[in-house]
Amino acid sequence: MATELDEDSPAAPRRRRPRVSRQVIAFVGVLCAGMLIGWVVFGDDGSTPAPATTTASSPRVASDTRLYPKLGITLGLPRGWKTSFRGSVLTAVSRDETVSIALSIAGGPRDGQRIRRSDREELARLFNAREVSRQRAKVGTATTIATDLVGRARNRRPIRILAMGPSSRWHTYSIQAFTVLQPTPVRVAELRTLLASLRYRQPR
Repeated sequence: MATELDEDSPAAPRRRRPRVSRQVIAFVGVLCAGMLIGWVVFGDDGSTPAPATTTASSPRVASDTRLYPKLGITLGLPRGWKTSFRGSVLTAVSRDETVSIALSIAGGPRDGQRIRRSDREELARLFNAREVSRQRAKVGTATTIATDLVGRARNRRPIRILAMGPSSRWHTYSIQAFTVLQPTPVRVAELRTLLASLRYRQPR
């Protein structure tokens, strides 16, 4: 029986409906394309949280440290990426626009589970997305649950979405990474570098 296990284990696989939907087709396409984005970014050792760090086989990534006092974070922005603010949401986009990240303060330090659940529901609604896995992971210095989803962008092209809700001593953050189905090794390394670089402090 599948449960809403947010902190203890990945969600159990859902039963497939007899009727083949577009979401199932997109899901099968991702499986055929390779590993899911969460497992690619964070890896898996079967028990403990896997840090979002580059490995010896990953391309080296040059980055610049950026401080965002109002958000209470510092991060290493890969060279060539661009950032912008949409209201209170920080958006970072790769040079070829195949990977993007949206980050915002979403609640207090004890609101992690509620925020992650809310984000999953909202992503499913906005992108007609299907959840395919969950796993424990580290986003910078914070441990969280990373949820893999497969959905469709406004142009109807299938996309991968990685949703995370890490909590610092002061706040819980809503973070989503959006990628094409098969991001290049360079883009995966850049995404790993950015997520691994996150450090949290009291917002000012």
